[in-house]
Amino acid sequence: MRLVTKSELLTMPKGTMFRHLLPAVWVSEWRFFEGRCGDNDYFYSEVGPSIGVDLYGKMVVEISHSVSRDGMFDTTEQYIVLDGAERQAFADQILGKPYPAVLKTFDLPT
Repeated sequence: MRLVTKSELLTMPKGTMFRHLLPAVWVSEWRFFEGRCGDNDYFYSEVGPSIGVDLYGKMVVEISHSVSRDGMFDTTEQYIVLDGAERQAFADQILGKPYPAVLKTFDLPT
């Protein structure tokens, strides 16, 4: 896990997992970098659960996927980026597998 600037984020490969950061605050959920859009903007995707009830009253959990544009042009923004082992730990946590403690500390702001 490392802290990067917006200009560094814009050079990272598609699929890089990141979170927007303001001092002492998580601004967003984890996102996936999709690519540049102009000089100081980018596309990102979000994947997450959508919980609802079907016609028979049974709870349904679906995974939704959306692609959006950042649209914020502040060059001083910072981001937290997950690297290889941390990405795997995050995936294991989502899938309910045993995972290392690396994300227990960073999953929610303190």
